[in-house]
Amino acid sequence: MAWRPDDKINEYGEPTYWDQHYDKKRKEEGLEYSFDFYVEPESLMPLLESYFGTDKGMNLLIIGAGSSEIPQLLYEAGFRRITCIDVSPVLVAHMQNRHHQHEGLDYFVMDVKNLGSFPDNSFDGILDKGTMDALFGSIRCMDDVLLMSKEVCRVLKVGKTFVEVSHGLPDTRLVYLRHHSLQWTAQHFTLPTNSSVHVYHMTKTPALPALTAGDDAEAAALLDAARARRRVGSLDLGVVRDLTSP
Repeated sequence: MAWRPDDKINEYGEPTYWDQHYDKKRKEEGLEYSFDFYVEPESLMPLLESYFGTDKGMNLLIIGAGSSEIPQLLYEAGFRRITCIDVSPVLVAHMQNRHHQHEGLDYFVMDVKNLGSFPDNSFDGILDKGTMDALFGSIRCMDDVLLMSKEVCRVLKVGKTFVEVSHGLPDTRLVYLRHHSLQWTAQHFTLPTNSSVHVYHMTKTPALPALTAGDDAEAAALLDAARARRRVGSLDLGVVRDLTSP
């Protein structure tokens, strides 16, 4: 089946989709509208605190924050250096207004594939819940996911952790998260309370982590196949569905 621009799976990787989505939800459900993909935010807090530690002065980055309640919960837990980014200007303006009295909880319009505003080794902890999955809905998904991973790795401090919460199975995610260009180790487990939710945690290392030849070859093959399909002007929707299936 050929790729069509109007396929919803393609829209998930585009900022205009999220502008329309959040504007509609705000009008339907009011200014206090919030939504968390995959799991209730409270159920993730013990996990996040175990990774991010007890230092409330640490610098945290929340990727694709959307209208999630997680930044608010982290703030209530005492963290005061929380940077939230999202690709939707509509959403960011809404969340800036909602949290304007919460000093240290900041929202910015930014594309995770280009975090150029942040210096290298800026953050003590980084969280993503669903942004990588959304990028798999882009026609540029293979390249975009690697760009995201490289930028996140760049701004993460050595020895610190990036937590990725996803519906993607390990064989569709680890091949990117363990790419040879990334200076971190990557591990995986499923949430005890919901086995369909996958958690990937990456710890940045001083040197490049070891990578098996098989993983490296698989990543190269996936990228080559994606580029070949793009050159002929179509993308097999079945392949993308396999990559994004829970």
